[in-house]
Amino acid sequence: MLEGALHLDCRDVHAAFRVVDGGFCADEGRLTVSLEARPVDPKVWPPRALFCLEGAPLAAGGLCQGARFHCNYSARLHQWSSLQLPKVHGYFTFHAMDVELAFVVAALQPDAVMFHFDGTSEDPNYYDDRARPAHWRGEFWLPRRACDELWIPS
Repeated sequence: MLEGALHLDCRDVHAAFRVVDGGFCADEGRLTVSLEARPVDPKVWPPRALFCLEGAPLAAGGLCQGARFHCNYSARLHQWSSLQLPKVHGYFTFHAMDVELAFVVAALQPDAVMFHFDGTSEDPNYYDDRARPAHWRGEFWLPRRACDELWIPS
């Protein structure tokens, strides 16, 4: 099951995005969540948004409704090469340096999870003094997948 939406609020952009790919892997005591969304209006920039929460520790018993996974250990902090987990990634035609993500388990099925999502990233439209943090919010179902099937930047 793959369905859901994201909303971007940043400066003069307020746009809806449709989740088009993604999944989650709960394996070896860690959770990885990855998703790709594309704007509903094809004129909206950025043309896609990818997010990944990589290797968040799972409590004993695994995923449960209401569990919250939050991380701000992004590229600016880990310099792309750290093996420390968990960490987060964002991509919008460029790899974002500053990303903070939170996923809350809203509902569970045997092979799918509904997540409430809250994220902050760099401004995908401006790189100068006009830039403001981008706020991303959403709710979506993601299917269980093997970790090697998910978008996880290396």
